[in-house]
Amino acid sequence: MEFHYGTKPRNWHETLGQTLWAYQNSPKDATRTTPFKLVYGHEAVLPVEINLQSIRIQRQNELPTHDYWNMMFNDWINLDEDCLITLENVIRQKEKVACFYN
Repeated sequence: MEFHYGTKPRNWHETLGQTLWAYQNSPKDATRTTPFKLVYGHEAVLPVEINLQSIRIQRQNELPTHDYWNMMFNDWINLDEDCLITLENVIRQKEKVACFYN
């Protein structure tokens, strides 16, 4: 889909949704991770992975429900540590920028 400046696409809501999805699932330089992972504790499953039955999806479907929920809970528990690591990355990057400009 092409978008030209000054035009009004009829399906802007679809374009906006796709754009937000791409933004949330793209690693950022400052944090070295995706916003989605910082919020939910694990990487998002992309629609193409479901359609093509990627190895990750196949393995997930083979797990017993109890094991799957335990893994998800462990990801949630580790989220605080991941957020602290991300915060340290942002602080280091800001220090580098401050050194460059000072």
